[in-house]
Amino acid sequence: MQLPQIPLEFFIVYRAVLLAALMVLVLIVLAHTLTVFGRRTFLYRKRRPVDNWNRQFYPVAFGLIILVVSLIVLINRAIK
Repeated sequence: MQLPQIPLEFFIVYRAVLLAALMVLVLIVLAHTLTVFGRRTFLYRKRRPVDNWNRQFYPVAFGLIILVVSLIVLINRAIK
């Protein structure tokens, strides 16, 4: 018994939807992280900024960038 062939367009659309969902998730996490460390964002405009928020935020930002890039690479390799 032969399995049905899945068209290539399905995988292209699937990859695009997956990457778009991942980018939305990253933007939400980034906005929340900025808020936690005291930066005013569109989500929470009433909180006052915390002193030296940028010193606390940069390690988290670099960690998020490394995490997102590695997730994208892993997802792309898994789909291929």
